[in-house]
Amino acid sequence: MENYTQSQGVNVTVVARNKSKIIAALLAFFLGVFGLHRFYLGRTALGLIDLIIALPIHIVLLILTVGIWGIALFCWQLAVTIYYLAISDTTFDKTYNPQYYNVTNA
Repeated sequence: MENYTQSQGVNVTVVARNKSKIIAALLAFFLGVFGLHRFYLGRTALGLIDLIIALPIHIVLLILTVGIWGIALFCWQLAVTIYYLAISDTTFDKTYNPQYYNVTNA
C-alpha cells in the first residue's frame, strides 16, 4: 500500500490487487478438482472440502478408469474456470479483493 499526495493536497492510497482472475481461472481449470483455486482465493474451508472429496474419487477413478465421474469433474472444472473469466473485475474484487474494492471505490 502506497500513499501519494496530489498537487491539490488530496491523499490517494493505491492498493495492489492480491488475487488475479486469470490465475484463479488457471488454477480452477488445471488443479480445480483438488480445490487449489479456493485456497488461492482464501476460501480454505471450501478448498479442504474439495480436497477431501476429490482424493477418494480420484483413487477410485484411477482404479475404475475415468468413466462418467471423470467427465463430470472436468465439466465442473470448466464451469468454474468460465465463471472466473466471465465475472466483471468489480465483482471479482468485491468478492476476492475486498480491501482493494473498499479503498478505491469507497
